[in-house]
Amino acid sequence: MKAIDHGNPATFEGVLLTDVLAKVDLPLGEKFHSTGASYYLVVEAKDGYRATFAWAELDSTFMDKSVYLATKRDGKPLSDKDGPFQLVAPGEKRAARWVRQVTALRIRQAN
Repeated sequence: MKAIDHGNPATFEGVLLTDVLAKVDLPLGEKFHSTGASYYLVVEAKDGYRATFAWAELDSTFMDKSVYLATKRDGKPLSDKDGPFQLVAPGEKRAARWVRQVTALRIRQAN
């Protein structure tokens, strides 16, 4: 996917975050219709940086937004500074949720 990273055009390769999350039991569908909006995802980085996404931003039954877990940039594996995984959210005006060196994805529910 093509995106602008700090003002510079870049082409990232990876998978949709929703495809990664589909590997676990998720709060989706009719069973969670009344509670789905109370969930959120915390993305954690090696250096302790964290970013959150409201579950509605990631659930295609709520919204069409593509967020990626990238492994390559411009045809090359991510650098040690960025990889081995980087979360990329194309279209966001600021890259504050473009998490480098992703170590964990945690699904939580607001209480």
